[in-house]
Amino acid sequence: MTEVDLLIVHAGQLLTLAGPNDRPRTGTAIGDLAIIPDGAMAAADGVVVAVGPTLQVMDEVTPGPSGEVIDAGGRVVVPGIRTRT
Repeated sequence: MTEVDLLIVHAGQLLTLAGPNDRPRTGTAIGDLAIIPDGAMAAADGVVVAVGPTLQVMDEVTPGPSGEVIDAGGRVVVPGIRTRT
């Protein structure tokens, strides 16, 4: 089981940018989102390591000793955008 620093669970809708990421998305490709009901995501050392339905992700990961678990309480969770510097 993978130990994680951050675990977000029970998102009413978890939006992801699933699919090929070989170049920046432009035009209609910007709207290519995957929506996961009752979704969860987990990250370790700032890298997303698991995304999917809450029960599936919770079977794959465990919070580390200082890991943070956030219950999204049915809210929508969207990815943040980080640019390279």
